[in-house]
Amino acid sequence: MYVDSEQYLSAQAELDVADKRRGEATAVFLDDVPSFRYLAPLPYWLARSQEGVNKASAAAAENYRKFMALRPEPSSDPLAADARKRLTALTAAR
Repeated sequence: MYVDSEQYLSAQAELDVADKRRGEATAVFLDDVPSFRYLAPLPYWLARSQEGVNKASAAAAENYRKFMALRPEPSSDPLAADARKRLTALTAAR
């Protein structure tokens, strides 16, 4: 994955396309299996790529907030814990 390999610009380009085509997430496998759940972590990964490009990114903070809005409190999701930590660091840096 681009984010894991620190190729943030490539990740951001691909994730922006996914965000623009979010309506297609309802039928990603072209069968009768619901697939909208694959869209839920998109704001997290967008934020990670935006943060990688710009450590003080307001867009990254906003995407972390969007992601956290989808998670109930308290969440045992490791991505939620990471997003919470990163959002705190981003807001403290301002």
